[in-house]
Amino acid sequence: MKRQIDVLADLGKMRPSSSEYACRVTLPVKKDGSRRFCGDYRPLNAQTRRDSFPMALVEDVINQLGSSAWFTALDLQSGFWQIRMAPEDVKKITLITKTSLYDWTVMPFGLKNATNTFTKTMSKVFKDLGSKILKVFVDDLNVHNKIWVSN
Repeated sequence: MKRQIDVLADLGKMRPSSSEYACRVTLPVKKDGSRRFCGDYRPLNAQTRRDSFPMALVEDVINQLGSSAWFTALDLQSGFWQIRMAPEDVKKITLITKTSLYDWTVMPFGLKNATNTFTKTMSKVFKDLGSKILKVFVDDLNVHNKIWVSN
């Protein structure tokens, strides 16, 4: 855990903290057997109002891709970490370890609205493509088309 925090601090994703709030670190196992570094935000999530931004359903993504001849999925590794936290919210997501407190400067995994926030951000970034050739699903970008387009 110390090594992971050091790496994240070197990348500017975490920093030492003196926040009055703290959540413990949790390391859930991912599908590939590796562990995802995040906080146990259940107490914070219980007090957080759900973001009403519409999320894609698996069935919708499959149906949309099903009518396409060409498609690919781009897995944005640690995509949530590409979104900066609002300065006033950083203190709410502080992690506590055996020796210290650390603030996330980017959006961590485990927050109730992380997926919605990421989807909303990607929808804004790729708004010109709309759902014509791109569908955002969790932290993946699914690009599809009925014909191959090259420039």
